[in-house]
This record gives sequence, structure tokens and C-alpha cells, in this order.
Amino acid sequence: MDIPSLIQLGRWVFCLEPHYMAVAKCFPARPKDRELIVALLQTGRLMAPVLNERWSSMALAGAWIVKSHRFLHETAALAGFPLPP
Repeated sequence: MDIPSLIQLGRWVFCLEPHYMAVAKCFPARPKDRELIVALLQTGRLMAPVLNERWSSMALAGAWIVKSHRFLHETAALAGFPLPP
């Protein structure tokens, strides 16, 4: 069977690993993204060190590094999980 047929049958689920999803949310840096990441950190669905590791593994250019890094660190601190600089 091909993948579209399997999807229609409900046999496949495609999703991002939660920490990579959270890193992706650092780029638009919207208030709702911050709220989601804080909630996921506070409920143990994300681990701050793993989130920081995933962010560090991304190949980013100049302005994206500054904006997303600041958002990630502010959000982790707001959730009570400050990250090292």
C-alpha cells in the first residue's frame, strides 16, 4: 500500500518530536507559542535541557539566532526552567 492510502485508513500518524515542535514555535515567537511552551515545560511534557539541545542543533542565520534564542530563554525562565546562556 502507498502512504496516502495508509493515511486514509488511519494507520499512520506523522508528527514532530515535541522538542523540535517547540523550537519551531520559537521562530514566530507569538504569545500563544510562549504559553504553549511554558505549559509543556511545567507539565513535564518538555525538558528544558533537551529543548536547548534541539535549538542548538539547528542551522540558523544571524537575526533568527538572536530572536529565537532570546525567546527560548525568556520562555524557559518564565516556566521556571532557566537555561544557561
